[in-house]
Amino acid sequence: MADILIFVLDPSKDAELEAISKGYRKDIYAKVGDDYFCLVFYEVNTLAKEYEFYAKTQGFYPIDNNICIVYEMNPTSIVETIHTTIFSHYFQEAKPANVTNLNLYPFPTKN
Repeated sequence: MADILIFVLDPSKDAELEAISKGYRKDIYAKVGDDYFCLVFYEVNTLAKEYEFYAKTQGFYPIDNNICIVYEMNPTSIVETIHTTIFSHYFQEAKPANVTNLNLYPFPTKN
């Protein structure tokens, strides 16, 4: 099994609080082996509301790539979800991200 490292674009407490408030976070990167994957995390209720809005106003929902749906937006849910995906071979099917010009920081896991 490959080691997984988790990174973010913004490691600040403000970014974490904003994600909790909004119910989603789009700046999570997982490094699996030599590849990086951009993951988008949504709380299930936030995604349902967003889907309903787009379905009513646009007639469709433009879903993000590499989306992960969690019950609650918090660092523990994000870390557990990423580690669980390795067992489902998720990363073997996902398209790696180009992180050449990004400043990635270790994911802050302490609340």
